[in-house]
Amino acid sequence: MGDKKISESAVLLIIGKTIQAVSGFVLLLFFVRILDKDVFASYQLYVLVAMTLAIFMSAGLPQSYYYFLPKLSKQQQKGFIIETMKSQFFIYMVFSCIVLIMALYFEVESLKDRFYFGLILLSSVVLFVLYETLLSILISLKKGDVSAGISVLFGVMYLIVQLIVVYFYRNAEIIYLSLISVYGITLLYGMRVLSKHYNGVSNSSSGITIKQRFAYALPLWGSYAIGQINRRLDSLLIASFFTASVFATYNVGAREIPLIGIISYNLTQIIMPKLVEYHNSGQVNHFIKIWHKSVSVSAYLTYPVFFALFLFSGEVIRLLYTDAYSDAAEVFRVYLILILFRVTVYGQVVSATGKTKSVFKGVILCFVINIIFSVGMLDYIGWVAPAYGTVLAQVILIVYLLNQVTKELSIPFRRILPYKKLILTALISLIFAGITYKIYHLYYDGFFVLGILMCFYFLIYLITIWMVGIIEDQEKQMAYSYYKKIFN
Repeated sequence: MGDKKISESAVLLIIGKTIQAVSGFVLLLFFVRILDKDVFASYQLYVLVAMTLAIFMSAGLPQSYYYFLPKLSKQQQKGFIIETMKSQFFIYMVFSCIVLIMALYFEVESLKDRFYFGLILLSSVVLFVLYETLLSILISLKKGDVSAGISVLFGVMYLIVQLIVVYFYRNAEIIYLSLISVYGITLLYGMRVLSKHYNGVSNSSSGITIKQRFAYALPLWGSYAIGQINRRLDSLLIASFFTASVFATYNVGAREIPLIGIISYNLTQIIMPKLVEYHNSGQVNHFIKIWHKSVSVSAYLTYPVFFALFLFSGEVIRLLYTDAYSDAAEVFRVYLILILFRVTVYGQVVSATGKTKSVFKGVILCFVINIIFSVGMLDYIGWVAPAYGTVLAQVILIVYLLNQVTKELSIPFRRILPYKKLILTALISLIFAGITYKIYHLYYDGFFVLGILMCFYFLIYLITIWMVGIIEDQEKQMAYSYYKKIFN
């Protein structure tokens, strides 16, 4: 896949994931307005449990497709997918038994209702893992456009079905069953696309043993599992030590705006096959070049958003979640700091070099630091302590992972990121965001005026970085191809 093809696939994948994320975000805004805080908190706890269980059930195997499939022939790819899916289904069976046993302890009146609720939860988790597995396979096969289409299909169906169900029924059981239906329909379509790709292709052994497969996947499984607990540790602490109302408010603030994480995640995903290829062939300069391009494009899009959201955090929270959640602005500002560092997915880049154990060690380090700081500072700075602990731990993890990449590639730390571009982009964003903030608070007021000022801010920012030469000619050509791909 050439750089142009990678660029087009990245755009399509970002668009697809964005539509899916925005659908979930719109539903969140809808739930906040029609549910009281206690009910909303219960819903958030259910989602928290389901997503955490999904990480454990995946066993890291979906990520193994990124590493192994690009190395195999088409016949071996088919064999690898079948072999890996068999391993996954075995894990599903074991995990299902564990979840059903856990159902005995659910706070539901009758034993029959407990198992029924457990089956609903289990179905949601299994279908989610299969959905993520399907997207991983398609991206590894360089079918970013198909993966984007499936994300769009899921996002649109999810939004429409949930809006209808919540508006007419407002029943948790029906909401969960409708979600299961949307996952099922999307998976059927995706499997049909995948079967067409391998139609007429004979099944051949991949030559990759179970030991090799799990040697790569298990460290990822451990790191993703601990990482997800680490990511949700703050919410778990708030749920344990504070009221449901505080938990609901905290969860509103401790949330990413759609598109921010999607950009870096999908740009890194789409270059993963190339990173693996360049690393295996010893082409360090090509490895660094394509990674720098991905990081730069991510920063161009996310840095101006960070400074705008940080300065106008209070207005953003009131606009999105109403005055009832205005206290969430403080947590929101703390979490926004991570945007400055999320210009790439560092763990995936380390995984591209095959050093998954380094990711595992880094996640454990991050987890320990998070626990020590969050729990230790809870009595001193209150409910915001877990947010600061999460951000501090993530920054330390990023530094550790970057150091691992420099060692593997035998390059100095100063070459690992395009620091000059990142600093200039941040500086330009800060200047224009600060000017916009001053104009708004000195001369104008109201959300409508703020929206107009934001449009001017982003327009002036884009013109400036284009004119001063931060964006290279090759990146300008890439942006033009993005434009044609989207609007044609």
